[in-house]
Amino acid sequence: MKVFFDGLCEPVNPGGVACYGFVVYRSSPSNEVKVFEGFGLAAAPGPDSTHNVAEYTGIIKALEWVLANLEDREIEVLGDSQLVIRHLTGEYSVRSARIVPFYEKARSLLEKFSWTAKWIPRKENSVADELSMKAYREYCMKAYGKVPLTMRQSGAIE
Repeated sequence: MKVFFDGLCEPVNPGGVACYGFVVYRSSPSNEVKVFEGFGLAAAPGPDSTHNVAEYTGIIKALEWVLANLEDREIEVLGDSQLVIRHLTGEYSVRSARIVPFYEKARSLLEKFSWTAKWIPRKENSVADELSMKAYREYCMKAYGKVPLTMRQSGAIE
């Protein structure tokens, strides 16, 4: 099984609207079948709202969904956040006190699986990326009645 996750914090990071998206696929020799997709708000605008909080929330929500709804316990975790993937695999230590609880939660969930984690480019994570954007758009429409430009749309980031 493959679990793709993504997170964003817009229109500013930190302090913007932090949202996540995830998608779960089952693989067979002949194809991949989408099993479930989820998205939502990771953190409302404020000092604790960052893209890393959103990314971690994405993987946590995905793992919680798999544990609650599927019997599969062998997964490949895929995300475009090098930081989160390298935290999870032990390549990087977690230095931010804000992130430690998210890291610990993700690692405790991963202990229930046989798992691997791999960084992928954003273009290979397009479904989860679009789901995090969908969560952002829905939050903004409900909260503000409009959707501010994202950092990507404004040219602040690629």
